[in-house]
Amino acid sequence: MIHPDEVLTSLKAQSNTRMGASLDILHEVCRDLKTGGSVDFSLPTIGILLLKRKGPSYQTLRNNNPQGKRYRTLIQSWSQFSGGSTKKPWKSTSPQAFAILDKIVEPAVRGIVGGIIAENSKLKGEIHLLRQKVDYVIDRRPVELAQQSPRMEILPAPDHLTNTEVDALRHAISEKLIQAEGWVVDDNGRIKTMKGRTIFKPGFITAIRKILEIGRY
Repeated sequence: MIHPDEVLTSLKAQSNTRMGASLDILHEVCRDLKTGGSVDFSLPTIGILLLKRKGPSYQTLRNNNPQGKRYRTLIQSWSQFSGGSTKKPWKSTSPQAFAILDKIVEPAVRGIVGGIIAENSKLKGEIHLLRQKVDYVIDRRPVELAQQSPRMEILPAPDHLTNTEVDALRHAISEKLIQAEGWVVDDNGRIKTMKGRTIFKPGFITAIRKILEIGRY
């Protein structure tokens, strides 16, 4: 089996400087997936992760042109090297998620939302793997005997935000980000640019604050 590092070297030899840099970013994303023990090397998962690093887009990965094929060759090499798959074993990132990201004009905001979606996808994957490892035992003893034995209750996973998600939400409404992007917040919780173009609809700021307050984060 050829190591992904060797595949990267070969692909960069066939590419210009700009694409070589994109291949390096993709290579690092795949390496992080391998290091984290993930076996999901599907294009939707990698496409979301690339948003945070300003790598090639999901659409670019899917293209049938020479560039797209080189990206997929590198992904395939990492998938085989890691014993993973380029097909999603479960539906974690819907097409609607990419549609939402495409409508976000500001790169900083798109990166934040992309990070939240990526974290959500990761959590769904972990839950999916845990469910696959659960063994269900059917107790066929008489009711009298079954009631004498202690019962184990499997509680659902806690429904709360991770530290990464909380930090992302706080950052999205922080004064530091708002000032850095030159945005304006009105009394209705709407975020607009200095020229008056709406970035987020009324209630955006207040909604996130309520989420953080209700969850006591």
